[in-house]
Amino acid sequence: MFSTQQLVGGIQCNLESSRILCSVSSTIKQVVVSPDEKTLLSRSNGNIARLWDAETGKPLQLFKGHTKHILSVAYSPDGKRVLTGS
Repeated sequence: MFSTQQLVGGIQCNLESSRILCSVSSTIKQVVVSPDEKTLLSRSNGNIARLWDAETGKPLQLFKGHTKHILSVAYSPDGKRVLTGS
């Protein structure tokens, strides 16, 4: 059985015990799930990435400062760091 969570910023996730499936609005270009499935990392058009609480859908942190568009986001294998590439 799915539980649907609408996140701020146009991310919509269906939560299952074994996986999280997300769809995004046209402004969100990529969403990745943390290894522990507790947070989501997204990138939008432009140079901003956001960290989200996967359970509540609330934004946790905004990553600004890139001088070019962010092309990719990822978590480190242990989930302790987020990576952005431009």
